[in-house]
Amino acid sequence: MDQSNKTLNRIEHIMAGFSGEYALYWSHGNQVIAKDEDLLYETASCIKAFILLVIAKKVQDGHLDKKEIISIREEHYIGGSGILKDLSLNVSLTLEDLSTLMIIVSDNTATNCLIDLLGMDAINESISKFGFKSTKLLNILDFDQYDTLGQTTALEYGRLFEGLLNERFLNHDMNTWVLDILSKQKYQSMFTKSMPPSLLDEDYLSDEKAVVIMSKSGSFDHVRNDGGIVRTDIGDYVLILFTRDFKDHFYHPEHESYVYGSKLTNMLFNHFISRNGSLI
Repeated sequence: MDQSNKTLNRIEHIMAGFSGEYALYWSHGNQVIAKDEDLLYETASCIKAFILLVIAKKVQDGHLDKKEIISIREEHYIGGSGILKDLSLNVSLTLEDLSTLMIIVSDNTATNCLIDLLGMDAINESISKFGFKSTKLLNILDFDQYDTLGQTTALEYGRLFEGLLNERFLNHDMNTWVLDILSKQKYQSMFTKSMPPSLLDEDYLSDEKAVVIMSKSGSFDHVRNDGGIVRTDIGDYVLILFTRDFKDHFYHPEHESYVYGSKLTNMLFNHFISRNGSLI
């Protein structure tokens, strides 16, 4: 049995008690370990990472300005994640601020404002031009009308982060801007719940974190997704974990997707470190 099959067996062993389904995509250079990576999944807020890429490309091409002031209208406001819903109506922010809020606190109101600015058809056209044929933004965020936001696969979500890691989509400055926003994302339970806090605390031993995670997660009642780049001092890898159809639909820190998912991502992190920056 080769090493990749051994690793897949370890993955299945860790996830054996999980009540739902999961898809995995893990890559480093030309090394890939994956499971059900081509299956379509609801994106939940993971689609916001694709929207950020579209915004960055339009800024790079001169069609948008990061410092442009955008007014949030009443129809943009929606509950769920974010902070704008709790502020005064008719707030105006820069495109850069709205983009940042969309990612780091997964602000749904900011997202609706940006979808309105760009246009859903234009967003999907841009996503397709980047080479993502299975990924689509399906609706605005409106929990009374829609129970879906978008669709993608673990493979295409992985390819998004691989493209950012290798600066395949954007020039250096815009790529750095996107990664900086993704590095500030606050909801990283699948990546960090089981990871030693000392690796993630920039004040523990030095002024820098030993591990930097650039990611975007997403949660709906029936899905818990996460994915991004894990940057270590011996190399970077892309890791995507999508989960769905589990028994527990409540939102809480001990949700089984976070418990099992974090055990899995921590095992893969230790596997990578112990092999001096290799998946195999």
